[in-house]
Amino acid sequence: MKKLSVYVLTFVSVILFVSGCSQSETEKSTVFKYKDSYVGNNSAVINITKQLKHGKELKEISLQTQKKPYGVTLDYKKMSENVTEKELKDTAISNATFLFALIKNVDTVTFKFPNQDLTVSRAKLEDWYDVTLGDYKKEEELRKLIKKQLKSDQEMDAVFS
Repeated sequence: MKKLSVYVLTFVSVILFVSGCSQSETEKSTVFKYKDSYVGNNSAVINITKQLKHGKELKEISLQTQKKPYGVTLDYKKMSENVTEKELKDTAISNATFLFALIKNVDTVTFKFPNQDLTVSRAKLEDWYDVTLGDYKKEEELRKLIKKQLKSDQEMDAVFS
């Protein structure tokens, strides 16, 4: 009987541990749970940017909230030497797209990469895509838009100030 109790207790412990470590689909963090945030909500901005490309390399985030145009500045740590200029521009466009889609009142996003600064404005990016980014409601739709546009021949330098 004692042996059976040990087995049952071990089995229940394993089940509880495994179920506690896994997340259901509804519990999984999605960047779109921050949809309609404002640039002054630093928790939302931080949580969004951590989930975007090179989010682990972020050193500092600063918010320009005192007067319009409202902005976000993302300062990155040193990155791998194999990161190309094109990858940095792709990252800036992708991350700015998400920030403009999710944060209602952000007008500009500045990316301070170790060897290059890039600034993207909402107006220029929406013109480049020919869409209103705030209208997007699903992450996968936004990712498809980004992928399609980055594959196109349209000049990406037109987005940067």
